[in-house]
Amino acid sequence: MTKDTGTGPVVVGVDGSPASIAGLQAAARIATATGARVDAVACWSVPTALAVSYALGTVEREDGAAQLLNETVTKALGTPTPGNVSARLVQGHPPQALLDASEGADMLVVGRRGRGGFSGLLLGTARS
Repeated sequence: MTKDTGTGPVVVGVDGSPASIAGLQAAARIATATGARVDAVACWSVPTALAVSYALGTVEREDGAAQLLNETVTKALGTPTPGNVSARLVQGHPPQALLDASEGADMLVVGRRGRGGFSGLLLGTARS
């Protein structure tokens, strides 16, 4: 159990990439040392080209993103998930969604490189 020091959480953008797994592991070490919480955040969005299919229910994006989030947390931190770690799925374009999710946080951690190109569009992740 971690102590509550009154600090904000460490928010981590995750997308299943090796860089996001490493980012989550680093954030967990930082949070443990400072007594903070970790908020692992995965973003999902619907590209304009798939909007009609999504509205009709023929494209399941949110479920895939939720599964990816859970798998990433397990790969990074094992099971059971540490008590100071929560996982959250947010809808939106990753850069803005992560900024919004980190409001009030002490730190925002992102990997140096996520899923880009076509797979990034499908998962709702961005490459920077």
